[in-house]
Amino acid sequence: MDRFFSTNLKLGVIGLGKLGAPMLAALASKGFEVFGCDSDESKVRAINEGRAPVDETDLQEFLIANKERIRATTKIKECVQFADITFVVTATPSGPDDKFSLEYILPVCEELGRSLRTKSKQAFHIVVITSTVMPGDTWGPIRETIEKHSGRKCGESFGLAYSPEFIALGSVLRDFLSPDFVLLGASDPLTEARVTSVYKTISDAPIAAMSPVNAEITKIAVNTFLCTKISYANMLLRICNEIPGADVDVVSGAVGMDSRIGKKLLKGGTSYGGPCLPRDTKAMATLGQSFPLVIDSFNRAQILWLADFVQKHAKGVINILGFTYKPGTCEETESAGKALLQELNRRGVRTTRDDNYNVDGDSDTFVVMLPDPAFKDYSFSGSTVIDPWRFLPELANDPSIRYIPLGVGPH
Repeated sequence: MDRFFSTNLKLGVIGLGKLGAPMLAALASKGFEVFGCDSDESKVRAINEGRAPVDETDLQEFLIANKERIRATTKIKECVQFADITFVVTATPSGPDDKFSLEYILPVCEELGRSLRTKSKQAFHIVVITSTVMPGDTWGPIRETIEKHSGRKCGESFGLAYSPEFIALGSVLRDFLSPDFVLLGASDPLTEARVTSVYKTISDAPIAAMSPVNAEITKIAVNTFLCTKISYANMLLRICNEIPGADVDVVSGAVGMDSRIGKKLLKGGTSYGGPCLPRDTKAMATLGQSFPLVIDSFNRAQILWLADFVQKHAKGVINILGFTYKPGTCEETESAGKALLQELNRRGVRTTRDDNYNVDGDSDTFVVMLPDPAFKDYSFSGSTVIDPWRFLPELANDPSIRYIPLGVGPH
């Protein structure tokens, strides 16, 4: 078999953070030799010692099981000289204008280009941008930077692709190894074929191949649509909360039976958060459309609505349970729990926060901000429990507990 269409293909991963480190381990688990690179020496040392540099489900186990195919360096040149394909997984934070910044990725591309200058031109090296960027960035400043510093022309002596992952913290390895589909925007047919061969080794997921700019639009379009669906479900929750006999789970369950809609994410609860969805929605709005701003505004208003409800029905000190943006991760970026705490504190309401999932026993009201299985073991005797996710229905059978599920109204 041709080496470029098998696991003999050597891979590099630049950026060993929350996505890059799990990606490194996942690729190695499929038989690829993988060379990671990061400017943070502690992360590189951890990888080389078989330790997880970030907290992520199953990462430690994957690194141990595949350690013979994994190594890391702080030098991009070493990574590029080793690899046939290099995945760039650096941060692209939102700027003041809500667009994704290239402040970290362009210096990487400069060094990557300089490294290509000294690599044999017989080797058609491929650069895959995994970081989320704005439409036009891959074929624009990223390509131009690599070309300038490598002295090579994209599509002729090196390939370039945009292929972001659709993953969630806490399930990165699972999501990477079992995606719904793979998004791939390649500069040329050879690049598309070789990167496709990597993904086909990973899973049988369909590959949506297109131009880089269409892939860039698709990435933020998918996440904006997910935000739309979540917000729609939250609208149904508000409606059902006010109408006698209404139950949002019954309504959304039936709506989701329509194959054009589907049941995933169609469950009313708290606002969406995390490091991806909120910023992707805002980035979409910078492309000149107002609709994403409506979604973002509604999402933020969900916290205000919930704060109003909590103030009206709570008794005593309010204890907020759940400060990550979803169960199974320690990531608190844009979490609904943090947002509710800040809003209630702004209003002067007495609150406590639960960081370690330990009920302190001093609060009179608990607000369950995450459907976390840990909460099933709590004792809420004698308290008020407000449950936006309707996750603890068994509490309704305890006469000592005032259980208030949202979306089942009125209360």
